[in-house]
Amino acid sequence: MNDLDIIKIRRDLGKTQQEFAEFLGVDRRTVINYEQGNKIPASKIKLLGTLLSNNKVYTNEVNKNRISGKIETVAETTESLNREILDLKDHIKTLKDLIEEKNKTAEMYINENKLLKESISKLQSASVD
Repeated sequence: MNDLDIIKIRRDLGKTQQEFAEFLGVDRRTVINYEQGNKIPASKIKLLGTLLSNNKVYTNEVNKNRISGKIETVAETTESLNREILDLKDHIKTLKDLIEEKNKTAEMYINENKLLKESISKLQSASVD
C-alpha cells in the first residue's frame, strides 16, 4: 500500500491513465495498479515528485489546497474557542452570583453573632447587678 492518492494526482494534472503512464514511463496497467494502492517503486515516487514540483499549476493548486485547509482549521478552532469563551463567561457569572449570595449569608450570620454577643453581654451585666 502507498500513501499517495495517485488518482487525485493524475486528475489534478488533467491526464488520462495512458497519458499519466507515459508521464511516468510505465504502462497503463501499472498506473491502474498504483491507483489501486499497490506499492510504487521509490524511483517512480522520486520521478513523480520531480515532475510535480516542476509543474507550477499543480504546485500552486497543492499550495492553495493546503492554505485553504489551514484557513478552515483556523476558522473552526476560532469558532470553537469563541464558544468556550462564552461558556466560561457564563460560568464566571454564575460563580460571581454564588459568591455574592454566600457573602450576604455570611454578613447575615456576622450580624446575628454580634446581636447574640450583645444580648449575652447585657444578660451577664444584668445578672451581676
